[in-house]
Amino acid sequence: MIAPSFADAHVHLGLVALEALDCSLDDAGSEAACAVVPDRPVLLLDSDRHGGWANSRALAVAGIDRTTPDPPDGRIVRRADGEPQGTLREGAVDLVGRVAPEPSAAAMAPGIRAAADHLISLGVTGWQEAALTSFGSIPDFRTAIPTAPRACAISPMSSSAAWSLR
Repeated sequence: MIAPSFADAHVHLGLVALEALDCSLDDAGSEAACAVVPDRPVLLLDSDRHGGWANSRALAVAGIDRTTPDPPDGRIVRRADGEPQGTLREGAVDLVGRVAPEPSAAAMAPGIRAAADHLISLGVTGWQEAALTSFGSIPDFRTAIPTAPRACAISPMSSSAAWSLR
């Protein structure tokens, strides 16, 4: 049988896998979520992962306070008194993301499988991962690919990509 298929040159399979591990907060505010866990660090990422919200505990663990400068590629939103209010834009998310624990390969494998199955269901039979290693708040998920449950084969192949650090 011959069937048309497509290849995508810029996929974030690891991010889709991470989203499979998350609960959706689309209809909840960050204040409500952090009221549930006031004693632990919380970092909530927006749907495109270019911004997020950190509670005061997460800001403290990351060492972010009124004296922390904005990174060159992001912004720490501040109150009128200069204290961080918790909203982080672009590269500022990575200030907290870099101190967060990375999920294990075993935790990510089912999300990778689900993301791959979804791509295949749409006719995308080949893709290039756009983030091959840990980058900012994106963990390195390559070790999870070989352990993903197999409905069909995922064959990871090395490819080069050049990142321009923000």
